[in-house]
Amino acid sequence: MRVFIDGPRWAGMWTEISADEFKNLGWETQIFYNNKKKAKARFFSKLNKFLPATKAFLDWEKFQQEDLLAEFGKSQFDLYFSIQGKIDSAFLKKIKGQNPQIKTAYWLGDVLVDAAKRRFDSLKEASSSGALDALLVSYKGTYQELINQGFKNVHYFPFGYSKTFHQVGEITTEERRRYTCQVSFVGTHYPERAEIIHYLNQHLSEPVQVWGRGWQGSGIKSKGRLSLQESLKVYACSKISLNIHHHLTDNGFNMKFYEIPAAGGFQICDWQEELARTPLAMTPNYESTENLFEIVQMYLGSDKKRSDLKNLLRKNVIEKCPYAKQYQHMIKAIV
Repeated sequence: MRVFIDGPRWAGMWTEISADEFKNLGWETQIFYNNKKKAKARFFSKLNKFLPATKAFLDWEKFQQEDLLAEFGKSQFDLYFSIQGKIDSAFLKKIKGQNPQIKTAYWLGDVLVDAAKRRFDSLKEASSSGALDALLVSYKGTYQELINQGFKNVHYFPFGYSKTFHQVGEITTEERRRYTCQVSFVGTHYPERAEIIHYLNQHLSEPVQVWGRGWQGSGIKSKGRLSLQESLKVYACSKISLNIHHHLTDNGFNMKFYEIPAAGGFQICDWQEELARTPLAMTPNYESTENLFEIVQMYLGSDKKRSDLKNLLRKNVIEKCPYAKQYQHMIKAIV
């Protein structure tokens, strides 16, 4: 069996993790990086950004789709697996026209920002016609919203643990010096995240150590971007790793929710209703900034509590949240 993966090249290794899971199940894989534009798509992407009106008749995504279709047409595949690709219903119809037997899946793991809503709108016809065999989403609220809107073949597909990519590896003396801290946060700047970290910094004896992009001008110093491997080492070296979800998160969990315990880190995250139904239900969680400070203080004061809980959560994420099971179920359902 052969799968064509249309996904992003990104620090979180989302595309590579997916390819690895398919390979472990005996599939041949081919990757097209949908955020690496060729010359024409790159030119019109810049033009659309500079002159938004041009997108109506010279949409860069159409040129990106031409490049994608050219690569896809070089061979025969059993499954087209798109990870937040720049595609629409018309594109999926073309793929089905070339190979009526192929199955198609689209995974959108983002929260419902405006761009995600527009993407879903562009895929609704394919969902109704059968050109899209599976629409995968990683948040229960998004799943319910799409069902209510009449989308078909919608599946809840949470993130998980990768046996290959979620290994910390050796931590050098220099890395341990660089990453060891009481409380860390790894992630992109959003105002709600900055507000929480400012509050903690006013009350903790040591400030939260932050890595990630977009923090310029926030009053919080970022130590820079990290690769996935480097992020795992931060989690392993921090007494506490904060996981502050995007404010539009609707009853689900980001990748860090699984990465932190996989690395042997100790996580505190914001409360989600779905938490009680996961194998990681005992993850410490907060419902207000003041509540978060109290929980941080409590666990900083007890090495044994942290150690016992993080060992249990690491065991659970490895045994009960592996991507392998999710991909097996997904393939069985649509292929």
